[in-house]
Amino acid sequence: MTTQTHLMAWNAARKQWTKRNPKIHGCPRSFQHEFLGPRRLRQSPFGHMVKAWTAAGTVAAANAWWRDHEARLRREAATAIELANAKADADQARFDAAIRRSTAVGLLATTNALRIDGSAVGVNDVLEALPPKSPLRQMARVGLADLVGSTGVAECETLTAAVVKYVADLQSRTAHKATEDYVTPGHVDTCRRLCGFFVAGVGNMPLTALTKPVLIGYRKSLLERANLSPKTRKQYWNAVRGLLNWLAANGKPVDEALAWARSKGAGLRESNGQADGKAFDRDDVAAILNAIAAREATVKRGRDVVALAQLKASILLRLNCGMLTADLAALKWSNVAGDCVTYKRHKTERHNSLVAVTYPLWSATCEALNQLQAVSGKTAGLVFVNFNGSPILAIESDENGKATRTDCLGRNFARLRTWAVANGQTFRPLPLKNFRKVTATQLTALDYSACMVNTFLGHAGDSLADENYVDHTQTVKMLRARFAEAIRTVGKALGLD
Repeated sequence: MTTQTHLMAWNAARKQWTKRNPKIHGCPRSFQHEFLGPRRLRQSPFGHMVKAWTAAGTVAAANAWWRDHEARLRREAATAIELANAKADADQARFDAAIRRSTAVGLLATTNALRIDGSAVGVNDVLEALPPKSPLRQMARVGLADLVGSTGVAECETLTAAVVKYVADLQSRTAHKATEDYVTPGHVDTCRRLCGFFVAGVGNMPLTALTKPVLIGYRKSLLERANLSPKTRKQYWNAVRGLLNWLAANGKPVDEALAWARSKGAGLRESNGQADGKAFDRDDVAAILNAIAAREATVKRGRDVVALAQLKASILLRLNCGMLTADLAALKWSNVAGDCVTYKRHKTERHNSLVAVTYPLWSATCEALNQLQAVSGKTAGLVFVNFNGSPILAIESDENGKATRTDCLGRNFARLRTWAVANGQTFRPLPLKNFRKVTATQLTALDYSACMVNTFLGHAGDSLADENYVDHTQTVKMLRARFAEAIRTVGKALGLD
């Protein structure tokens, strides 16, 4: 029998493999010890190779894991070196530009100080005063062009200079704690980065040239970037609005641009299909479910299989039961009984005027939940949890008190759309909350009453009768049969039951 070579050392006392990372240029984890225990190995792509948790039973899996780990370290180091070199080149370019601009400013200031009549000096005046073959002349030519744009007037303030002053003003406000003017250092860094992206996108120009067409072009470029999420696009656009507000407050000539940026038409909200008269229909749902099925045929890692099963089940539950992400995060397997789900919305669970609603499940929803049970191996507790057991929805606050929302279902949906676009299976970028609008729209189109729609959405109703005279507890009980019939009818209309 051939003995396999051990690429890692077996610790018999702890029953785990260990080895020190090799020295890899650019890798911060060089010489650090790596420990490979049962949980880490079984959750890796090589967990199926484990026969028994002994040195002999896990040597093949440990060797495969180490080869993959070392290759990954080398790839990460190569990427880090490439990024560091790109950053160094960018820093050098910024340094050279700063030198050119400072040279131009010094020449302008010196020449203006020497003029007797006190008038401002233009670009051509400075260049003509320098020797034709002087390196300083070329440096000044580029620096002055960056400084004053295309006007040739030195006193005209440019967009770059305005951004520098804006960031400096924000930086000064970080010292005003416990006041309304206080901003966090993180906010200053974000504004510096996003405003720099804006200047790079539209080019350095005089503030008088910052007009509505320039903003329209920048807004269009943001919408065309498929790698930006709606939330990130909104951050980029809000940074521009903040800059314009500051410029207007300081008397800069940006009234036209600011007026358009504040208008309704300047928002980044994409059409949800209602404005153009096209309601969400079964074709939209079918396109997304087909993309999930195509993606399931290509993934092999257990974590990805579970994520896709969760995404499919969550979308069908949004359609079938009108759930939102908070409802899905709180849903338990005990709420699922056969082909029905009984739950009360997470948002209104403390309202006594509303009761839990029983939703009949479509055949497609039942299949998705059975598939989720099979791949996750869980039949108790929460229905939707991460691969490591953590909640799919978490809201945390950082040291500055800023709340951060982590929505794993939304993240997986965004990844699915990115994959679909790359593989020619694109679909409309609808927010996840819009899926429950599909069923509500179908109920209205099939001439069911507003009470049915409110029951499906978990709403109490907003009319005077709903608020003061209708007992919703009795209404839900008496209309249970008709409500089940309505949900089944919508399922058939969507081709899911």
